[in-house]
Amino acid sequence: MERKNPDPHSFARLRQQAKRILNGQDIDLPELSAQDVEPLFRELQLHKIQLEAQSNQVNRLQEQLKQEQNKYSDLYDFAPVGYFTIGENGRILEVNLTGATMLTAAKTDLIDQPFFQFIARDSQDQFYVHRQQLLATKIRQRAELKLVRNDGTQFYAQLESIVIPNKKGDFDRFQTTMFDITERRQAQARVRHQEKMAAVGQLAIGIAHDFNNILQTIIGNTELLVNGHYDLPLAVRRILQNLNQQGHSATQLVRQLLEFSRRSMSEQHPLALVPFLKELVTLLEHTIPEHVKLILDYPPDQYWLKGDASQLEQAFLNLVVNARDAMPDGGELKLSLSRQQRTGAETGAAVQIPPGDWIILRVSDTGTGIPEPYLPHLFEPFFTTKTAGEGVGLGLAQVYGIVRRHGGYIDVTSTVGQGTTFSLYLPVLPIPAEIATDPKPVELTQGQGETLLVVEDEPTVLETVRFSLIHLGYNVLTAGSGREALELYDQHSGEIPLVLTDMTMPEMGGMALAEALWAKDPDLTVIVLTGYLLEPETTGELLPEGKVAYLQKPLRIKQLSETVSQALKQRQSKA
Repeated sequence: MERKNPDPHSFARLRQQAKRILNGQDIDLPELSAQDVEPLFRELQLHKIQLEAQSNQVNRLQEQLKQEQNKYSDLYDFAPVGYFTIGENGRILEVNLTGATMLTAAKTDLIDQPFFQFIARDSQDQFYVHRQQLLATKIRQRAELKLVRNDGTQFYAQLESIVIPNKKGDFDRFQTTMFDITERRQAQARVRHQEKMAAVGQLAIGIAHDFNNILQTIIGNTELLVNGHYDLPLAVRRILQNLNQQGHSATQLVRQLLEFSRRSMSEQHPLALVPFLKELVTLLEHTIPEHVKLILDYPPDQYWLKGDASQLEQAFLNLVVNARDAMPDGGELKLSLSRQQRTGAETGAAVQIPPGDWIILRVSDTGTGIPEPYLPHLFEPFFTTKTAGEGVGLGLAQVYGIVRRHGGYIDVTSTVGQGTTFSLYLPVLPIPAEIATDPKPVELTQGQGETLLVVEDEPTVLETVRFSLIHLGYNVLTAGSGREALELYDQHSGEIPLVLTDMTMPEMGGMALAEALWAKDPDLTVIVLTGYLLEPETTGELLPEGKVAYLQKPLRIKQLSETVSQALKQRQSKA
């Protein structure tokens, strides 16, 4: 029997009836033949397949959406900056994981918390202005503030904020991006500190130079009176001796200024720190109070450096004295040595230590500690945490200058009530093949009437040096400038074996004068007088070996006589 195709209208009618049944309506269902049911069943199967395909597609889209949401969440949470959404009332509505980590808090704990509570007290006014300007102008705002973490520690952050409209178009919230700029601020602070220290150093050089000229006149004339063959009453001699002693005490202050500015004389030789420190500790044991326990600690290693033993001893003594004074009721004072190979990636030190092999000498105490606001100023001349009369504030400035002159760095950490640690980083010197020996002292001799030329632009200093040399048995010619000295030298050609000249003079300085004199007599020896001497590594280039000697103001007669005598002997040996 031939099968007839069902009428499409009957399918539509059947669908309508099905809907009415599903809606709870009563209908009269016609009796269906097998021929009517079969196509209807096939259509239902087809719709089932289509629905399953659509369901699978929806599931796939939902999975893709979930993956995209996870990607966005990861990008949001693990971004290198913190993201905060803050409501109009100032409370946190949303935060990413990085932002929560910056504040050392869990994300969930930050929701609905006032963002203002994480602003340091001294930055709260600045944040208030930042927020008000943002809401008033609707323009992106930027600010650098100090924030407080959940654990109480502080850090510097840069905030960039924009307003966000809601569904109604109202601006009732804003989004803030947070950058941790602590390292950048620390680097900027280090640069500013170095610039300030350099400026203070230049000021110290000028003060020391002028003060040395004044002391030269005082000390030189008092030594002439005390050591000369003058019939002076005993009381007058005692007064002069006291004046001379006070003058030399003043030179120590000048020397500390010069060492801070790295312009004092430095004789550096290979130095083994362990025996050096052992000897220093033996000395200190007799001067440190019994209630202060002194410890020297070092692991087995080689601790050689190129240094000036007397200057390093002075630096260490200054640190030890400060540590002792910080423990009036007793405590522990520890000197420790270690070696460290630095790559430049290390953190923790307030100063930037270059890569290399370093000896670290730490001087630690368990004393009163130093308040944090004072730490950046510790190495400035005349800055002191001690009460009036207990110090002038030059000890740590001197330490700073000595360490820097040795190519090193110094860092300090301190906790009030727990103690302070000074860390000195000094470059390692490979174990030398032989140890340099100290030069033998020059024999002190009187002059034999030789004619010397003294050049100095400061009249009082010039007169003092002239009297000193006459007292030592020399014939002295004087000049107040380089030009005048050249004229005198030409007038007395062949009579002058030695010239003493100030380094710093107007128009023609000491080195320019020396060059002009060497053009006339290549074998002439020149003694340079200066209130601040050049660095050892520089003097070799500026002042040729064997043709020049150094004398640092203020001069002492013994020092002057030895240097002049030695220079004349060298001149004679060449003849």
